[in-house]
Amino acid sequence: MEPIVTYSERRLDGRRQFSLFPNEVLIAGSSIYGAHFESRFALASIEPTVSRLWIRSGVFLFGATMVGVSALICLILASLPPVVSWAYWPVWVIIATGVAGAVLLGFSFRKIEFASFRGQAGVIVLDVARSGPDRHRFDSFVAALVQQIQLARGVAQSTAPNAVPPAAPVDKSTVTEGPPPVS
Repeated sequence: MEPIVTYSERRLDGRRQFSLFPNEVLIAGSSIYGAHFESRFALASIEPTVSRLWIRSGVFLFGATMVGVSALICLILASLPPVVSWAYWPVWVIIATGVAGAVLLGFSFRKIEFASFRGQAGVIVLDVARSGPDRHRFDSFVAALVQQIQLARGVAQSTAPNAVPPAAPVDKSTVTEGPPPVS
């Protein structure tokens, strides 16, 4: 079966490919650490409400740590008597680590917008990032996903064996205000 729509995202920590089908969404991807995954989520189990988050990549914290530790070590070395020469190669490794951390900070400084969806238990089960080659199609993909969730939930609720039918409209001419009469 062909997907209704697809969406690709690419971030510093990996990539994901979303394929939206009538009753499920398939997410396939890989992480920077070599893990590959493929997950399917039934759309009827997802709430159609979208929460928006703007988050920096985890690489940002890693780069900030590299810069901070390198700067701290360089400050300590600078305060010592000139026993350790700045020409000593481990000092240059520490400086290079700080520069590499600054480069990571530069690449990961921008916050990435995520659209997240909660499951029936209230826990976030699915998120989509505005990142990568399809970022210009982010809003249309999220709208298609919400629409498909609503359709799937409508079908699931109407075909559920224990579904409660909607209440019949109340005839206001038979409703009286106040307490019932005492016999």
